[in-house]
Amino acid sequence: MAVSSPKTDMKVKPALYAAAGVPELWVVDVPGRRLHAFSEPRPGDYATTVVLGADAVFGPRHVEIGQLELRTLFAGV
Repeated sequence: MAVSSPKTDMKVKPALYAAAGVPELWVVDVPGRRLHAFSEPRPGDYATTVVLGADAVFGPRHVEIGQLELRTLFAGV
């Protein structure tokens, strides 16, 4: 999430991506050390949003690449 555009990253982009049928969207909140995972697109938004902290392990639902330890993502932040 860009510091200058959290509203765009959290409200505008998810609505656009969902409307386009993108199955999953992740927004990384670096200052907050969180990951916002949007899934199950429907017109205008996503049906499901999960917010995960820096100690979580998470992986994409539609791409087989395995799990990501968020502490690794936020290492050094």
